[in-house]
Amino acid sequence: MRRHRLAIELALLALVASLAALGASAMLRLAFDDLPPPDAASPPTAALAAVGPLADYAVIAARDIFNPAADTGEAARGAPGGAGSLRLWGVALDGREARAVIEDAATHHQDLYRVGDVIGGARV
Repeated sequence: MRRHRLAIELALLALVASLAALGASAMLRLAFDDLPPPDAASPPTAALAAVGPLADYAVIAARDIFNPAADTGEAARGAPGGAGSLRLWGVALDGREARAVIEDAATHHQDLYRVGDVIGGARV
């Protein structure tokens, strides 16, 4: 008899836990459904003003930005502004947010940088 009672209590506990999780999920869904959708018709004007002509970005397609040592030309001599000691380790994109993991080869210091940040005389 004692085993049956333990089994029933465990089943009831599982039922209560699943009902609580279902209720919490429903409440969160209702809370976030009230938020208005992002306005896609009006993008920020500051982001549009910062974008240059497409020809300015052609160097990215021409070079291996993750391995500048294997590249020849400007990367081997160092980019303008002393950026030759910088190494790009990776990028992360999340919607309108973008980050770059950049290492200063002179100090071996890595950090996350946003668009517009300045490191070693170079602007991200």
